[in-house]
Amino acid sequence: LLRIGPVLIVGVPFELTTVAGRRLRAALRPLFDVEHVIANSYANGYAGYCTTFEEYQLQHYEAGYTLFGPHQLAALLTKLEWMAQRWGDEVPAGPELVAFDDADLDARLFDTPWTLPRRL
Repeated sequence: LLRIGPVLIVGVPFELTTVAGRRLRAALRPLFDVEHVIANSYANGYAGYCTTFEEYQLQHYEAGYTLFGPHQLAALLTKLEWMAQRWGDEVPAGPELVAFDDADLDARLFDTPWTLPRRL
């Protein structure tokens, strides 16, 4: 979630249907007291479509590729509402970053050396 004045940008890894996007915007506008809500699809990945419960029941193209079932939009909205309730709370520090040296990085390489076959 990113708020810039009267605009809220919501990053989700789903492709929202038109109605799912409208419901998402309608649910978040009053929670964050903003004029505009922009849904930014494909944020940090792709997890298929996000449809409404009613669209899922029809099983048209988008609903057939809704990976998390008929309540996916409701679950997404529940989590976004949970985030809205904690908006402005202090966020605990995450884990401390570890610096890697060249030896550490070399130990993490997954490439296996190989050679081209010899010509006979």
